Amino acid sequence: MGLKIIIPSPKSTQNSGNIVEAERMTNPRRIFPRGISVIVCLIAVAIFACNPQQTNINHLIGALNNTDPQVQTDAMKELLAIGEPAVEPLIHSLLDAKTNDAAVKKALVSIGAPAVEPYIKTFLTGQTPGSMDVLVEIGEPAIEPLLQVVTDPNVSGSEISTVMEALQQIGMPAVEPLIAATKDENPMIRWVAAKTLFDGDCGGASINKPILVCNPPEGDSLKGAKEVVSTLLEDPNPGVRSAAVESIPNLPWMKDLSTGALLSALKDPDPGVRTKAAAGLGAAGDEIAIPELAQALDDSDENVRTEAVTALTGLGKAGIDALVAHFSSEEMDQVKRDYVQIIQKGDSGSIPLLIASLFHEGDATMAGIYLNSGSPWLDGAAGKWAGMNGYMINYSSAGQGSGVKWGTPGQ
Repeated sequence: MGLKIIIPSPKSTQNSGNIVEAERMTNPRRIFPRGISVIVCLIAVAIFACNPQQTNINHLIGALNNTDPQVQTDAMKELLAIGEPAVEPLIHSLLDAKTNDAAVKKALVSIGAPAVEPYIKTFLTGQTPGSMDVLVEIGEPAIEPLLQVVTDPNVSGSEISTVMEALQQIGMPAVEPLIAATKDENPMIRWVAAKTLFDGDCGGASINKPILVCNPPEGDSLKGAKEVVSTLLEDPNPGVRSAAVESIPNLPWMKDLSTGALLSALKDPDPGVRTKAAAGLGAAGDEIAIPELAQALDDSDENVRTEAVTALTGLGKAGIDALVAHFSSEEMDQVKRDYVQIIQKGDSGSIPLLIASLFHEGDATMAGIYLNSGSPWLDGAAGKWAGMNGYMINYSSAGQGSGVKWGTPGQ
């Protein structure tokens, strides 16, 4: 069926004697150049005739690429005057390799708050480069919308990390909103707030720079920060409690409360929280934790037991003595006879007894096999044993005991 269009009635055309009009009636396609769709023409008319502002915005964005600084400046002023309608075209222009990214981002930052939601939306749909630098520059107006991103059930872990990084780069202006967010009804928001404020350190190449670690609170702010951490440690959600526990070793301003808080967390009903608590007590290096860590060797969760062993071996002779005392001489003597087969079996539940046996009456051969077993737990314990017993570790392509590998029977 041909294209239907509205035309003058045959009567009026016949009366006019206009051959062109008559031709339009009988064969309307003849008046268009061959191969050009009527629909395309109509769309083009609609775009260019009915939306002159869009055409002007695109022209101004193109002018940002001009090598003449004055042309760029004039284009920037006009885009700022247009404001919100210019936001989405500016954002989408970032996908064009020819775009002057720095100028476009400057325009978005200058427009400010109206650019926040559209920028986040296009970021989450993969339509903008994976950077939040525009939102970081916009600052405070971006904080609440960024926090709301993590409530989306479809948001990925990498996107959550990007949100946290942006909030951390916004820095101190984000502190009060984040502290308020630790009381939000959504546990994901509370978790992100806790991690963004407290978890990590300021050294090294890590991109995550927790705000109240890198900017230690003082005075009334210090009191408030301690109260926030204490509240998070009692959060009903185990993931939030775990984040709070994990952050404690990084908070020197919590030192007076850290050991007590971690010891309490070692009795948490959630094994993930207890595991983080055992690791934190080892990092804290306070020997007062030794009795509780020794009790944790009987924890129902394997990860807690293994982390307690690592913590005890990190607390010097007193911690190692407590570890060794937890097992009988008969158990450790049996391990000394059979440790090669135990390592080859690769049962992670055997790690505490293997490590205790090394510190009980182990020797350099046993330590060498542990070092090369492929188990990070045994490797770490053997390194500590070597240091305590006057040995050095020589790294080479052929290691002592290199044929015995964790979880590889028969080698």
